[in-house]
Amino acid sequence: MREIKFRAWNKPTMQMTYWPSLQIMLESSNGTFHDKRNFLAEFNDFMQFTGLKDSKGKEIYEGDICKYFQKTPLGWIPHKGEMVFDNRQFKIKAFVDDIWDFESDAKDIEVIGNIYENPELLK
Repeated sequence: MREIKFRAWNKPTMQMTYWPSLQIMLESSNGTFHDKRNFLAEFNDFMQFTGLKDSKGKEIYEGDICKYFQKTPLGWIPHKGEMVFDNRQFKIKAFVDDIWDFESDAKDIEVIGNIYENPELLK
């Protein structure tokens, strides 16, 4: 059984907020639906923990940009891509040869950033 937790990108502060800080902030709003809705409007996107850790022990969330190796006839080739949730499972969406491609047989995954703080890594 994997741990269920989230993080969210806070637009006004331009910072990532992780669970349980996110839970504490939500619970500390004054309790009305209107205030909770205003609180949630500050966040751009909620990203779920995949239940996995990278090769260095860092938790992997949706929206993380990962470096990994994929086996090809030429050997293990390095790639990078975004962790996404697609068709009820977490996958790496890699930008390869000018197309987005889903990778499933990745090895030695390492989180190198995320789509909000490091969008330049997807280029």
